[in-house]
Amino acid sequence: MIELRSLNKFFNKGKKNEIHVLNDVSLSLPEKGLVVILGSSGSGKTTLLNVIGGLDKVGSGSITYKNQEISRFNVTKWDELRNETIGYIFQNYYLQPQLSVYDNIAFVLKMIGIKDDEEIDKRVTYVLKALGMYEYRKKKALQLSGGQQQRVAIARALVKNPDIIIADEPTGNLDSKNTTEIMNIIQKISKEKLVVLVTHEKELADFYANRIIQIVDGKIVNDYENIQSEHHGLQDDQIIYLKDLENNTSVSSEHLETNLYSDQPIKDKIKVDLVYKNNTLYLKVDSSIKNIKLTNENESIKLVKEHYVKKTREELSKTSYDVNILDHSHLPKENKIKISAKRNIKLALSRVLSFGRKGKLMLASFILAGSVIAFSLAILFSGLIINPATSYPKDTIEVYVEDSYLIQHSLDTYYTYGQFMERIDSNRFLIKQGKNGTFHLATVSFIIPGFESTKSVAPEGNIMFKENFNDKDLKHGTMTQSKDEVIISLTIAQQLLNIESGFFGQINYSGNDLGVWTINDLFKEKFTLDINGKSVEVKVSGVSKEETMAIYINEELYNDVLKLHGLNSREQAYTGAHSIIVFANNGQTLIDRFNDNVKIKDIYQDAYDSAKRNNEMMLPTILPIVIIFLSFTFLGFYFVIRSSMISRIQEIGIYRALGVKRLEIISMFFFEIIVLTTVSTLIGYLLGFRLVKLLSSGILGLLNVFGINAFSFMLGLIAVYAFNLFAGLLPVFGLLRKTPAQILTQYDI
Repeated sequence: MIELRSLNKFFNKGKKNEIHVLNDVSLSLPEKGLVVILGSSGSGKTTLLNVIGGLDKVGSGSITYKNQEISRFNVTKWDELRNETIGYIFQNYYLQPQLSVYDNIAFVLKMIGIKDDEEIDKRVTYVLKALGMYEYRKKKALQLSGGQQQRVAIARALVKNPDIIIADEPTGNLDSKNTTEIMNIIQKISKEKLVVLVTHEKELADFYANRIIQIVDGKIVNDYENIQSEHHGLQDDQIIYLKDLENNTSVSSEHLETNLYSDQPIKDKIKVDLVYKNNTLYLKVDSSIKNIKLTNENESIKLVKEHYVKKTREELSKTSYDVNILDHSHLPKENKIKISAKRNIKLALSRVLSFGRKGKLMLASFILAGSVIAFSLAILFSGLIINPATSYPKDTIEVYVEDSYLIQHSLDTYYTYGQFMERIDSNRFLIKQGKNGTFHLATVSFIIPGFESTKSVAPEGNIMFKENFNDKDLKHGTMTQSKDEVIISLTIAQQLLNIESGFFGQINYSGNDLGVWTINDLFKEKFTLDINGKSVEVKVSGVSKEETMAIYINEELYNDVLKLHGLNSREQAYTGAHSIIVFANNGQTLIDRFNDNVKIKDIYQDAYDSAKRNNEMMLPTILPIVIIFLSFTFLGFYFVIRSSMISRIQEIGIYRALGVKRLEIISMFFFEIIVLTTVSTLIGYLLGFRLVKLLSSGILGLLNVFGINAFSFMLGLIAVYAFNLFAGLLPVFGLLRKTPAQILTQYDI
């Protein structure tokens, strides 16, 4: 069944303390039988056992399982074998201390895909009764003695009815009675399956083994078929046979009969006082003998007035253990992750809820780290997000001259109104600078009936034509239905509602001061729209998503305001203009239509290029700051998860030794990090982002210190989880690169 060919393994290879722990080991192990490996401490027998069981890897050589060669340490294949084919009895037990005896054993049945609780209970109950541990099934493993833990570890290996049982000193912590019972069970199993057992008790090997392999300094020195002895030399140390001892003294009287038995000479006199009082017998022993035990019919040690009679081999090997009861080949199995997401989330939440003072300080530090991440990313995005300092859309161009009029009555150097109209085709336009002032800006303020002298805030924005507005950019309200309705940007709406300022005792009231609390309330109010000193009454029908200063008005309304300035026709209004803004469908096409006498500026592109240059200048300063901030948070999370992982190395090592896949171990920490991030770093990030947003609405926003938008928020949100997952899983990946034996050794140290 198993072929080992030329296995070599070194500890500390190439160093002064190099140990050749497996030296050219070649073995052929059958499909059934009890093979015992004998050797002194440090001979390499446990290492050989670990290699056979896939817990450790070798430097060279190959292993074949059922005609399938495993020439390298194939982690996936070994996990599969340990999970389904191999039952491992560990010398150090390796039980999950916080789980009950029952759950420790049931876990391996769930690992192989058995989900029927009734079938699981049937098998767990059977092995516990067979090993005398049924009454302890509800106790946690950490509450058991060493011998009891050993029996539970044996039960765990047997319950899944594996093809191969690997046992490392399985009886090392058992008394002679339990040793005999366990070895009888193992021997019976070996009649149908392969058992590879390490022991230092040669008498056990001689009595039970079909084959004995002796190993010295990593090299096999003897390998022979065993002629089993008739007696194993073990007596039940719970029974004392009095007739095999010397009766030194006997005293008999009316009220007392005493006998002194011994298996060796008694040097000093033993003084015994017996007092019977109040139906209680008091015993006082004065002797140099330090180990004194009191036994009666309720104690496990029994005194028998008989000679010990050696039992026949048949009597010694007798057991009622039935391997067939544990057969599960006929049961349906589900191939699911053994450590479920639901269980992991519950465990992670329970850990968080059980945090003490240090744990709560850790959560507080993670909340702070979340805020640091929000600020760091906002600073970083200020150098990455290009925010053109303009409310004008793409393809908005400005046509202007500096020393004359762009549009004149008669053709001189530049254009007549008609020529200009031909060049801009059907694109909408407005005056930026005319001979009568500027006509591209407007202010919006509340109309307060009865308080005409009362001033309200009057935010100023760039005039945009409603006809150029994209319906998809509407955030609140509706599109305009008449020429006296306007759409304002979100920033202007917020300023109308919230800003309150004073200058030399003069107060401008905001919407909140006037009882206008929400954006929807704005739609019920009347406003004054002022363009270059002339105003009209309007209503706000909608608010756009833009965080710029923009006011969308009907082109007809714009022309009405021009008339208030005495400019009764469009030609009259635009003649004498120095600068005109054109909302083009294709800016480059229009630019090509003008001659070299005029200056043309792509407003949006110029603002974009300027913002890009500023970002490029800022990045070299920003990056080191961001890297320092993020490095501190990264290291903090890394060491916290690493500390958690180190405290759970035993748990991880046990899972790996039992055949739980690395992916499932990673999932344990994945969900723990997700929960920890959600209740700490995420909260800090949201608070930090909110604070950044508030700061950005002030002077820091004007200075472009922070870069925030919906995209940066979502990217930051993803970054928080990705950042913590990377920092947290990094030490886990490092640990899982080790073999199960290396992980368990790290725990033992």
